[in-house]
Amino acid sequence: MTNAENGSITLSRTGRYVVIRRADGGTVHLWVRPTKEGSGAALRGSDNATSPFFSFDEERVAFYADGKLKALELSGGPAQTIADSATGQGGDWNASGTILFTRNSNGPIYKVQWPAGEVLAATTLEEKARQTSHRFPQFLPDGVHFIYLALSQTAETAGIYVGSLGSLEAKRLVPSAAKAMFVPSADLPMPGRPAMMIKSEL
Repeated sequence: MTNAENGSITLSRTGRYVVIRRADGGTVHLWVRPTKEGSGAALRGSDNATSPFFSFDEERVAFYADGKLKALELSGGPAQTIADSATGQGGDWNASGTILFTRNSNGPIYKVQWPAGEVLAATTLEEKARQTSHRFPQFLPDGVHFIYLALSQTAETAGIYVGSLGSLEAKRLVPSAAKAMFVPSADLPMPGRPAMMIKSEL
């Protein structure tokens, strides 16, 4: 996934669709199209959208707009509000319907069960580590563990962390000041987890 700027492209999990954030007539909205066949179409109800990401089944796109986290079905229909969010900083959606998202630029990552579950903290800022923000979560293949970027006032505690839906504890994987992507079939070993690689991008 790329940063949520005008013209950015976000690819769905299997690569079947892309969603493009673009301006048309002075209004920013989302445009979705298949990667192989067919034409694209604007998603009605996605005005002012930022940081879009697909549901696991690729039937919906979640995004931030107007102080809310929302979702739209690719087949059409009105946007559904999922939770309050002043500023979105990435998100992800697993097969069980759990959504990871942010509520502001200086806070932890939250989780909510689709379509309208209780909003709970998925991470916690480590005060002793002087962390200032958690953002850009991405589920790992098991749908329980996830990686995210932690910003901090000290370089020693900033980086890519791995967390779990069942705990607020997290482990630092690599130092970084940029978000990361999970890349399958690569080679960064984790105890008890499949080999993987963390690829940082601006």
